[in-house]
Amino acid sequence: MKKIFTILCIIYCFLPNAANAQGIYQLWGSLPYAGPDNAGVIFSTKYDGTGFKVKHNFTNDNPGKAGSDAKPVLYNNKFYAMMREGGAGITAMIGEYDPATNSWVKKIDFLSFNGSSYDDNGLLVYNNKIYGISRHGGVYNGGFLFEYDLTNNTIIPLHQFSNFTGEYPNGFLTGFNNKLYGTTSSGGVVDEGVLFEFDLTTSIYQKKADFNNLTIGKYSGPDLSIYNGKIWGITTRGALNNNGAIFSFDPATNVMSKKLNLDAYNILNASGTLTLLNNKFYSSSQNGGDFNFGFIFEYDPATNLLIKKRSYLFVLAHGNTKFTTYNNKLYSSTSQGGLQNEGGIISYDPVSDIFSQGFSFTDASGIFGSGYLSVYNNKLYGFTQKEGTYGDGSLFSFDPANTQFQDLVHLGDAKFKRPEGAMYYYNHKFYGTSSSGGANRFGGIYEYDPATDVRTMLAPFTYNTTGYVAEQGGLTLLNDKFYLVTRLGGTLPGGALLEFDIASGTLIKKHDFDLSTGANPFGQLTVFNGKLYGTCSQGGTGGQGNIFEFDPATNVYSEKVVLSPTTGNYPRGRMTIFNNKLYGVTYGGGTFSKGVVFEYNPNGNIYSKKADFTAATGKSPWAGMTVFNNKLYGTTYTGGTSDSGTIFQFDPVTSAITTKVELDYTTGDRPLSRLTTLNNKLYGMFNRGGSEDNGTLISFEPGTGLFQKKMDFTIPEGSIPVSNELSAIPA
Repeated sequence: MKKIFTILCIIYCFLPNAANAQGIYQLWGSLPYAGPDNAGVIFSTKYDGTGFKVKHNFTNDNPGKAGSDAKPVLYNNKFYAMMREGGAGITAMIGEYDPATNSWVKKIDFLSFNGSSYDDNGLLVYNNKIYGISRHGGVYNGGFLFEYDLTNNTIIPLHQFSNFTGEYPNGFLTGFNNKLYGTTSSGGVVDEGVLFEFDLTTSIYQKKADFNNLTIGKYSGPDLSIYNGKIWGITTRGALNNNGAIFSFDPATNVMSKKLNLDAYNILNASGTLTLLNNKFYSSSQNGGDFNFGFIFEYDPATNLLIKKRSYLFVLAHGNTKFTTYNNKLYSSTSQGGLQNEGGIISYDPVSDIFSQGFSFTDASGIFGSGYLSVYNNKLYGFTQKEGTYGDGSLFSFDPANTQFQDLVHLGDAKFKRPEGAMYYYNHKFYGTSSSGGANRFGGIYEYDPATDVRTMLAPFTYNTTGYVAEQGGLTLLNDKFYLVTRLGGTLPGGALLEFDIASGTLIKKHDFDLSTGANPFGQLTVFNGKLYGTCSQGGTGGQGNIFEFDPATNVYSEKVVLSPTTGNYPRGRMTIFNNKLYGVTYGGGTFSKGVVFEYNPNGNIYSKKADFTAATGKSPWAGMTVFNNKLYGTTYTGGTSDSGTIFQFDPVTSAITTKVELDYTTGDRPLSRLTTLNNKLYGMFNRGGSEDNGTLISFEPGTGLFQKKMDFTIPEGSIPVSNELSAIPA
């Protein structure tokens, strides 16, 4: 007998599902704004919502997006540039490009310095070191001046910008006499910015002069220029008729002087840069000139005379012009004009007064040049801000000798990014939807194998055909096929209803949503008696949204219930089956215009409004409800004591809505996704609030009323769950 017992124990220990038999589960989910490239993550927690662990990162092979002032700077035969996006947490980053290998890599991001996107300030190579400024972030969130240590790949803050001495620095630093000079757009005596100096020998920062809207002007351009022992620049606003001025600053006397008003020369929206060539400065305006598309002008600092040189034509590249000198000519990468009105590369010879367009940007090459170009091995290098193969712009070279353009790196890649909606666990793999990336840039359906940590792109979305998910998503299984709705795009374009055959990998559009029969569906589909049911948030016969039915056997779509302000309107969450009926919520409508709980019986096509939300109970429910112990539980997006939403209970017997938890900023707020049941508790993710306003993961025990915040989402591990839901999966 003892021998038999021992054998049984050994067999049990090696059964693959022994843990499942004991009811051990994990919670799995995804987050769209997370990971090292801010492209999303898949994560798991323990059965109780603790032990958060990133299981898989959505990544970007060539991260980064150039801003309107992006400029590659050369250091040790490689280019370095500060990009406005590409870092974790939607922060700026520094990228490196090696011309010898044609490779681009992200070196470091600005997350740990409280940086943000649109910090597209530039870098400066000076005294064999790399310096830069970040417009935001730092200790006071007013930006900071830093040295980038390439050897250790670290950012070393040298000065923290703050109010009175100047904050929110502009563009680039300028090196002169072992000091760094720059400008800010705010701070100073009249809060209109300052010109500052940072002494590299003593590490002392000094405000040297204040900008003033009424005199010199404000909003100095992105960089300063050195000539004859003085620092020169342009203000783009203020001064005469708010059109800015040319100014100089003398470091020897600490005197800043206005040299002339730009308005006197019909210079409207100056580019903000002065480029020195043969003892004269060159720049351009965005407007004005003979054709009102701006013009190139020449300024002589010796005589204080300004001359208009060449007016831009619409068909010629112009806009965002920031000149670079090469072989006694001026070159720039522009953001407007050209053959496609998407900018291009121009040159101007001041001696012969000849203007030439060397290349017009196209969607394929990347569009909207960032202005600046850098010279290396007789070629010019620069960035475009958008489009290219993946939509994030490109890094290119241009040969002035033969006008040959070469797109070197297309920023981004073809992989799916930004997972949205609930993941579906099927045959030991997860299936989900993403909202961006892929061959068509609009995401698609992916498969993730947790055993091998391999994610596979199964089917891309296309804007004009399948549409794409946006603040929604997720799959519904019926007869070994997945069904889903996309909210935007499609042929009409109010989204589409799609079928994905797992076996063949085929994605087929079954229905185009449009305003006449219902459009812009949010919620996942619900299977009932072999048919699919869902809701449209817009359109339909009454223009307020509807409930629809789709029969996969006949491919027939039917509008079943026309919603109205009285019955409830604009539904967003999926419907839930309970007692052979469908229950759901609407975002608006009802007696108090705060949304309703409704019951829908497909057998007989009977719709009933069961309860009205109020500001006190919580209002504007976004997510669908979850069944637990014969009651339905859900969340409201806003309302409640703090107007941060609530967790509520709906009793189908009494039709009563009861507020169970009042949400606030600390608990997490603005929930968009459904609650998940596990071990007599409800688990969920809230979209905002928490320690970093990036959302939270929570649990609620209906039996005791115990609410617990399990974790605050923090960058880069996780941020802003949006419509993503948790799934309870056997461990």
